Amino acid sequence: MAEVSEKTQNYVGTDNYDKSLPTSLEKVNVSDWWIALAIFTLAVAIRFIYLYDLKDNPTFNVPIVDSYGYHTTANSLVQGHGMGEKFFWQQFFYPFYLSVVYLLTGSSILYARILQALLGGLTCLLTYRLGSRIFNRKTGVIAGVITATYGPLIFFEAELLVTGWAAFWSVLLLLTLLKTAETKSLRLCLLFGICGALSTITRSNFFPFFFCACLWLAVIFYRFLDWRGLLAPLAAISAGFILIAWPVASQAYRVTRSFTIFPASAAFNLYIGNHPDFEAGNVRPGFKWDRTLKEPEQHNIFEPDDKKRYFYKKTLNFVLTQPLGFLKGLFYKTAQFASSREIPGHVVDIYVSRKWAPSMRLLVWKIWGFGFPFGLLLPLTILGIIYHRQKVPLPIVLFLLLYSASIILVHMEARYRVAMVPIMAIPASAACLKIVDIIRMRQWRTLAITLLCIAAVMLLCSLPGPFSVEKNNYEAELYYNIGQTLQQQGDINQALPYFTKAIELRDDYIEAHNNMGAALLRLQKTDEAQAHFNKAIQYEPDYYAAHANLATILAMKGEFRQAIEHFTDALRVVPNDAHVHNYLANALSLAGRLSEAVEHYNESLRLIPNNPSAHYNLAVTLEKTGDLDSAAGHYREVLKMQPYNSQANARLREIMAKKNNPQE
Repeated sequence: MAEVSEKTQNYVGTDNYDKSLPTSLEKVNVSDWWIALAIFTLAVAIRFIYLYDLKDNPTFNVPIVDSYGYHTTANSLVQGHGMGEKFFWQQFFYPFYLSVVYLLTGSSILYARILQALLGGLTCLLTYRLGSRIFNRKTGVIAGVITATYGPLIFFEAELLVTGWAAFWSVLLLLTLLKTAETKSLRLCLLFGICGALSTITRSNFFPFFFCACLWLAVIFYRFLDWRGLLAPLAAISAGFILIAWPVASQAYRVTRSFTIFPASAAFNLYIGNHPDFEAGNVRPGFKWDRTLKEPEQHNIFEPDDKKRYFYKKTLNFVLTQPLGFLKGLFYKTAQFASSREIPGHVVDIYVSRKWAPSMRLLVWKIWGFGFPFGLLLPLTILGIIYHRQKVPLPIVLFLLLYSASIILVHMEARYRVAMVPIMAIPASAACLKIVDIIRMRQWRTLAITLLCIAAVMLLCSLPGPFSVEKNNYEAELYYNIGQTLQQQGDINQALPYFTKAIELRDDYIEAHNNMGAALLRLQKTDEAQAHFNKAIQYEPDYYAAHANLATILAMKGEFRQAIEHFTDALRVVPNDAHVHNYLANALSLAGRLSEAVEHYNESLRLIPNNPSAHYNLAVTLEKTGDLDSAAGHYREVLKMQPYNSQANARLREIMAKKNNPQE
């Protein structure tokens, strides 16, 4: 075993370990545990301080956007509603994990945040172990401290998001990989396969690295074993991966008819990052996002698998027909990825959230184009890899390259690159120690060149921008998203002040006007609601939701002609929206245009056959036309879906009485 370990060192970088450090074959000494405990304690303490600061943030108990999606999906499972299609829209792991937390804590958001703070501490501890393993204890300590105090990581770990788990798996996956290469243990091969599957179902970005890591391991094993000896380790890795992946893919197949561990949103996310108008961006939820998401339905594509193929084909078509546009997009996203600033996404802007967290103001800030801490971490990471290129194991470089490439290929947000921070912190720490050595040895020329290189990289990663996504009013979006969450939870009165605040900050916020109007309509303040719908349409004439909502008010007021015009405008934008067809048919029926109403009811039912509302409305309209047999058929369809629908039952009885069929 000693001979094998010595040979393996040439491939995993263990020949550069601090000889005083414990290896996987030695007992960990007491001081090492104390250091690990200190790093864990520091990390958790900083995270708890931030959580205490965060209590004043209006989103603390009101999750928004993706966080709200995870929250409702997990709650739905806890309440016994099972796993619907929404469960597999995003990656499987996090909503499942959150549902377990909610089951044990009574759906406590606070406990979920606390557990993720503890997970962050564990990530920092593992970073220390990985840094010590690759370089030495000093490097491990600095890497652990960098991870413990890295503001963006702390920020996203506190949200109901997958980011904290992604950072954890990045360290554990690499630590397990290097130990497996060193010891050739079948148990570690099994564990590596399990970690690979867990990381993949947490975030798909891990899979390219996991696949390449398996190939790297195969080369390592082949150099010391023959082909027959290679089969057992690879089988163990495969078994570990399948052990996790098979149940997830099987459940996905039962729900979505798609046997996969990748999320249903993968194709859509790939498309929104690679389409002709990518720079203007419709990568955040809103009118453009919804319209793009509905595109397949406008082409009579409704099955989840067919929708995925639709977006994959559109992406491929863009790449093949506009290769220069595709390459321009990759360059643009690479500049975003390398930017020293934290690029906001469709969750929340970290710079806006600093308003409620004094501790975060120290850990994350920007001056003009320069952003701290990534603007300093990136050049130090590059410098560390260059200075210690003989020591840094190939998997570390592979991970940084493949993970970043997987982000750039889709679309860039600050929360996506945060998972790389613990790994980046290790060569960055080695670079810091190298600079200290240069100063100690008074190599002033080398120091000047080193500092000049750091300054050059800092400048290069700060000059591009501001990017289009940085120009949005994220404070307005934050208030709007809070209002939207409260509205979806039925707290209309609480939602209104947030919509009002969002509109005060940005008057052309069409989604805020539309949702404000919908909330006011629920409170029967129709005139005020109508004003907001009109405002939304004024700013965006193609906003189909505002057209449909305005048409509803006009129909309530008996202004059927105008209502029909606005429903028609909505269908001009989304011609295959079943609900709008149903509403338009209602207006046509009330206006006495019965034959047109029947056409739109039938179209609505073609799009959604099992809609009891459309069946009932069509039956009522058919009664008016005198087609009692067809009306009775649709009432029967309603009663199949809603056996205790008293209105359908009563009207069907009336029809049977008219037809002199008392037995039925």
